[in-house]
Amino acid sequence: MYSRTRDELSEMTDFSAFEDLCNLLLSRIGYEGLDPQGIQGRDGGKDSILRRDKTTVFHYSLRTDWESKLDEDLQTVQEHVEAGDFSCEHFVFVTNEFIGGEKKGTKKNEVEAEFPWTFELIDGLRIQKELDAH
Repeated sequence: MYSRTRDELSEMTDFSAFEDLCNLLLSRIGYEGLDPQGIQGRDGGKDSILRRDKTTVFHYSLRTDWESKLDEDLQTVQEHVEAGDFSCEHFVFVTNEFIGGEKKGTKKNEVEAEFPWTFELIDGLRIQKELDAH
């Protein structure tokens, strides 16, 4: 079945617009109080952050090599955590790429085995579902 939302997500190239979209969407799905860090200049190792009972760090990507970008972002966050810049108990990576469920589960297990935080991967299909529902 054709989905205009899917086409738009797949063709998105404006990171600023994608970051804004992600922040709005994440606020709707349970991450109220999200603090966008902005894309102008250095974001300090996080695209957005949410501080509640635990600190959640968010990273967003439009790259087709999303796994490489995820690895880079995980290392960046780890470096900032080790330097004492901020804490991280939960890491959320959002990509416009459409990833199969098995791959998402495998990646979650890999990340949680390597890093001391819980991990959530939100892909293009989840974004499409949420956008189409609203």
